[in-house]
Amino acid sequence: MQACGSLWRIHRMDVEVLERFTDWIRPQMPDSFAGLDKILPHLSREDALKAIEDAKARQVVDYGSPFMQEMLGTTRGQLHLFLFMLQFHQPDCKLADAYDVMRELGAARMTEIFEATRGEFAQGKQQAPAAAGNGELTGAMSAGA
Repeated sequence: MQACGSLWRIHRMDVEVLERFTDWIRPQMPDSFAGLDKILPHLSREDALKAIEDAKARQVVDYGSPFMQEMLGTTRGQLHLFLFMLQFHQPDCKLADAYDVMRELGAARMTEIFEATRGEFAQGKQQAPAAAGNGELTGAMSAGA
């Protein structure tokens, strides 16, 4: 595709791209157990077990995990995923380049690109970035914003 005066090749959301995205989000995960020790004594046994199970689920970083879906629903997450898709064919692509391309293309076109490149997500088992959150790119990614 043509954008920002250059021709860009976009790789599909395959395992390699998703693993790079997973590696990027893992250090950003909040500690879901933080503060749990303070509230557990005040919960019923059933609620305490549920809180612990919820905290365990939040620690998982996988394609369909809550934290990954949360990150895919943010402009920052979508920008980094797009960067990894671009870097597959343009290894020197920088975050600023991906941002400029996204802004020039606009939210509607980026949603189309994410839908067309879903790869493993195509089975409908996980939400692709375009389907995460409210179904649109978030933030100021639209052209001219």
